[in-house]
Amino acid sequence: MKINFLIGSLLFAACGILSGTNSTEIMLDDYSVSIEYETASFGDTDRIKDLYQGSTFKLGDEKPAIFKSDSNLFSGFGYVYEGAHSIWLRRGLKDHWYLLFNRNTEAVEYKQESNATILPLTYSTDLVAADDLSITLIGSGEEGTIVIRWGVHRFEMDVELPPLNN
Repeated sequence: MKINFLIGSLLFAACGILSGTNSTEIMLDDYSVSIEYETASFGDTDRIKDLYQGSTFKLGDEKPAIFKSDSNLFSGFGYVYEGAHSIWLRRGLKDHWYLLFNRNTEAVEYKQESNATILPLTYSTDLVAADDLSITLIGSGEEGTIVIRWGVHRFEMDVELPPLNN
């Protein structure tokens, strides 16, 4: 019985490693904020650079990244509502970029009718390219930052707990 449990546990852990699933999590006060995403690589093509204005891009390989929060969060331009959302990258005019929070967490294709909120990102480039998609949450207390890196592209968005939670 113990051997079956041990083998099952090892197989379950290996599935996470083999599927290339990554996650990042922070605590803002007593509220959990997390993102789970699949590893994705550019290969030889910079797919972000080639996006045209208004294009929406999946952050992940087969499935989009999933953002979860135990609380509503404020970003300076609007709210990210409590719960689970798939997150998507959208190119605006020139170097204006947006993070789309979508209520549909099961779809592998973007569904505009399920948008919960769209918030602007700060865009910059790094000198050293990240071969694989990297999404990081940084912060503590009442404030945090979402950092997305892929290739030379870097996107950031600050979030904080709304005044009602403080």
